[in-house]
Amino acid sequence: MASVWVPFTSESKEAVANYDEIAKEINLALMACGRKLKTYINKRKYIARESQRRHIFEKYIGEVVQACER
Repeated sequence: MASVWVPFTSESKEAVANYDEIAKEINLALMACGRKLKTYINKRKYIARESQRRHIFEKYIGEVVQACER
C-alpha cells in the first residue's frame, strides 16, 4: 500500500484498519493479478500446443514432399 495516510489499527503498525475502500482496492488488485496470471498461463499453454503441432508437421514433412513429387 502506497499512501501518505495509512490507517493502522494500532500504534505498532501491524495491521491496516478495516475500511470498505481499502478492502475494495485490495480486491481489485488481487483480481488484476489473477487476470495477469491467467494471461501468462494461457500464453504458456498456447506456446506448448504450437510447439507440439510444429513437431508433428516436421515429423511428416518428408513424406508430404515425396508425395508432392510423385
